[in-house]
Amino acid sequence: MNEEKRKRLIELGEKMQDAGDSMQKTGDKMSRVGGKLTIGITVPILLTLFLGIPGLIIGIIVFIGTLGSIAGPKQED
Repeated sequence: MNEEKRKRLIELGEKMQDAGDSMQKTGDKMSRVGGKLTIGITVPILLTLFLGIPGLIIGIIVFIGTLGSIAGPKQED
């Protein structure tokens, strides 16, 4: 009886560890996307403030490039 409970607890612990690992990977991916979006939005605004219309055009190109890198090929961890 005691051995049976121990096995169930070990199985439950392994499942919880797998779920935690999955959440960690998802969190890392979300962090990368958040960083890219921050750069993709901040750089065009700053370029527009400092360079005017040419900065806006360059900023739009940077933003499109950032979106492309987010939606691009998936990186395997």
